[in-house]
Amino acid sequence: MAITINGAGTITGLSTGGLPDGSVDADTLASSIDLGKVLQIVQGKASIQVSTTSTSFTATGLNVTITPSSTSSKVLILGTTHANAGGNTAIFALYRDDTTNIGSFGYQTGAASYQDVGFTILDTPSTTSATEYEVYYRSNTGDSVSCAPNDISHYIIAIEIAG
Repeated sequence: MAITINGAGTITGLSTGGLPDGSVDADTLASSIDLGKVLQIVQGKASIQVSTTSTSFTATGLNVTITPSSTSSKVLILGTTHANAGGNTAIFALYRDDTTNIGSFGYQTGAASYQDVGFTILDTPSTTSATEYEVYYRSNTGDSVSCAPNDISHYIIAIEIAG
């Protein structure tokens, strides 16, 4: 007799005793799935002030390195930088391994004072190699913009999530 599942989820065609031994193991049970589980958390900081007038992205020194345990993992990057655009516009981006811009975020101030610029970006690096994430920035107009460490609000955190 064929085994069938009807639209209501009822299974017919199984004999008494159910499935043969060994046909269902921990790998096939939904309870063994770890999707969405936090696997590791790594924090980074920068310790020097940087300034630029460049309109091309340049590194801030605010970075973190994480080694994903699986190619299917996702990495949630969050943090904040302490920045001064002096009334100009600074554009920020998060780079993976100094080559791939995985997300940009802008900042503009009407006053010449430091302000916090926060970010949250989800990445799928598809690797089990050490992966660096770093905040880059640039001036939108060629005027001076800067980032400075601040004990409270200058950090970056990488969180590996099972995929």
